[in-house]
Amino acid sequence: MPDIQELKVKLFKGFSDYTRLSIVEALKKREKTVSELVEEIGSTQANISGHLRCLKEWGILGSRQEGRNIYYFIQDKKILDILKTADAVIANFIESLYKNSKVQPSL
Repeated sequence: MPDIQELKVKLFKGFSDYTRLSIVEALKKREKTVSELVEEIGSTQANISGHLRCLKEWGILGSRQEGRNIYYFIQDKKILDILKTADAVIANFIESLYKNSKVQPSL
């Protein structure tokens, strides 16, 4: 039986790198090819491909081939819930920082 803690570590490793998180965020609305991700994120194809391999290995992303293109997508839509929860936690944290300081956010 797999160690649940170890699996959680692998899952959260997927979000612990700026490029990997950028890839996951870029795939929130639709699947994309490596070329599309390279253009959107602004990194090299080799770098993006390496991160995609990790994200697939950790079960965060899936892929499908169509002709010569490979499309990457978020494997489990619950990943979107994790991202939404992270956004809410960060928003609460930022709000508490402003409440506890004299500085007011400028929008």
